[in-house]
Formats: sequence, structure tokens, C-alpha cells
Amino acid sequence: MKELMAHLKESAVARLFHITIKGFAVQALEILDHQLPQPTIDSVDHAASRDFIRIRDEFFEHEIPKCRIGEFRAIFNFFILLYDNDLYYRERITWLLQEIKQIKPTAGEEKPRSTWWKEEIHA
Repeated sequence: MKELMAHLKESAVARLFHITIKGFAVQALEILDHQLPQPTIDSVDHAASRDFIRIRDEFFEHEIPKCRIGEFRAIFNFFILLYDNDLYYRERITWLLQEIKQIKPTAGEEKPRSTWWKEEIHA
């Protein structure tokens, strides 16, 4: 009975997240996508910001589902603008990136599934 109750609680939390919280977040990202400027290599001051822009641009060359482009564009652009324009966040993001480098991906999850990701990019 305890296991069933724990499963139901987890299911309810997952449902709340996917339907309510994620829905609000996606709507907010869509609004941000239309409000934020898109940083360019020439418009940023920090070398890492230029690296993030290259990563953003390469990401969009691989990404297949066009319906989520706005969400990801908002995430990338907000991240780049925050990093480039705010020392407080830049220092913490730099620390976070160092920590992330130490995480090993779960086997089979090293890259997105081919259904949603173009492996080869033909220029």
C-alpha cells in the first residue's frame, strides 16, 4: 500500500509539472522569445559569450522539431545576455559550467535521439 501511495504521489507531481508548471514556463519562454534581443558575436563583450552564441547556432542546425525553436531560443538568448551583462551571474554560471563538466552522461543519453536531432549537418 505504501508503494502504491508513493507511486500515486509521484504521478501527481509529474502530472502537475508537465501540465501546469511546464505549460506556464513554455508560455513565458514564448513571450521572452519575442521580447529579448538576439545576441550576436559582435554585440557581446566576453569570449565565453561568443562561444555560447556558436553553441546556440550549432544547436539550431541540429534541432529538428521547429515547434520548440522559440523556447530554446529564449533560453539561450536569456542565458547569453545574463552571462554577458551581469558579473554576479557570470561568476556563478562559470562555476556551474565547471561543475557540469564533471558529470558523466547516462549510457545512451549522450546525445538527443535521431528523431529530434540531425546528426550530420551539410553546409
